[in-house]
This record gives sequence, structure tokens and C-alpha cells, in this order.
Amino acid sequence: MRIPDTLPLVEVDPGLLERAVANLVDNARRHSPAGSPVVLDATVIGDLVHLHVEDHGSGVAPESWGAMLAPFERLDDRTAGPGLGLAIVKGFCEAMGVTVTPRTTRGGGLTMTLEIPVSPETPAHP
Repeated sequence: MRIPDTLPLVEVDPGLLERAVANLVDNARRHSPAGSPVVLDATVIGDLVHLHVEDHGSGVAPESWGAMLAPFERLDDRTAGPGLGLAIVKGFCEAMGVTVTPRTTRGGGLTMTLEIPVSPETPAHP
């Protein structure tokens, strides 16, 4: 994890955000090769915290990104489950006003980014 202690407060439901991040990490771990770590990092860009969940698995083709966020979709037969994990992430994020965006990880894999609004109550930094 590369999460700075200096991140600003964010405007979210803590339980929904925790579940969304847990689902993203679980998904990344299941699709990563053994011994390949899942990396979480965060940066601030403007009035958003960008939380990245990065893996170095086989990745997902950009044309399949919409489908992978849809309910009951599994892009392969290697994984068990009803195909709800990423759909739940999308639903929780939409409920909180958080954007979830997939992109290809440099070197291969998938990075899921949550764009989380900074709380208006966050003190300004000099």
C-alpha cells in the first residue's frame, strides 16, 4: 500500500467505500499470478482523491470494460461466483458520487481507479 497519511478527508459512506475497495482487491488478487502483489495507492488531483487498485494479471481488453462492470458478467470461466463483485463496486460508487474507471496497468494487468470527492470540510493546506 502506498497511501499517504496526508490525504484529505473525503465525502463518502465509509462502509460502502470499504466494501467497494475490498471487492476490487479481492478481484485483483484472484486475477493476479501467484506471488504478484496487488498495489493500492492514492493521489490527490484537484478536488478528488484517486485511489488505484493495480494488478499485473492478464488484464481486460478495453472493449470489455463496460461488460465487466455489469451484473452477472464473468469474462472467463476460470473464476467461480455469480459475477456481481465489480457490479457491486459500480453500484456502491454511484451511490456515493464516486467514479470507478478501469485502465490497463503499465506492464500488463488492470488498474481500477476510484475518483473520490474531497470533503468541503477539509482544511486548506498552506
